[in-house]
Amino acid sequence: MNKEEVVFKRSSDGMLTWFAGMIVFVFGGILMVNSDEVRNRVIGVISIMLFGGVGLFTILFRVLWQPIVSISNEGVKVYPRAKKEQFITWSNVKRVEIVTQRVGVHKQKFVGVFAIDDTLVEGASGSLLKGATKLVTGWREVPALLISPYFSDVTHDEILDVLIEFHQAYQESEAWMYESYDMS
Repeated sequence: MNKEEVVFKRSSDGMLTWFAGMIVFVFGGILMVNSDEVRNRVIGVISIMLFGGVGLFTILFRVLWQPIVSISNEGVKVYPRAKKEQFITWSNVKRVEIVTQRVGVHKQKFVGVFAIDDTLVEGASGSLLKGATKLVTGWREVPALLISPYFSDVTHDEILDVLIEFHQAYQESEAWMYESYDMS
């Protein structure tokens, strides 16, 4: 494999619905500010500030310019929306697969990267959060990294294929041979 890095980014097309919803709430807030009641004015100002200011900031700086995941010869870096970046080296990757989280009747798919040792994953969640995730999802094992390609033009399978390709290339490289060689 000749690739050094593959980066999957969010799509501006996928954000169109979110942006339209934000505009509706801002417009509703503008209408409420023109109301005679003080309560409606306060709610209108809050709506404009929340959906206009914070929503626009989120779209511009957090969502559109930030990638979803970066896959390189060194490992996998995930850019979650609410947390700091998470990174796992290929030497610590046990397996990658698509996992499904069920919430009521709704199912949400993720690409899961499972670690040999979770403590070696930079920016990973603590054991308390992993325990809560196991309880809520019913998973026996919680992935070290969860990749969600929502608001993008890429599918779960496309990300999974690239992850498998890089992981196999790592396993076939000399680095894998030296790291897995037992000196005893």
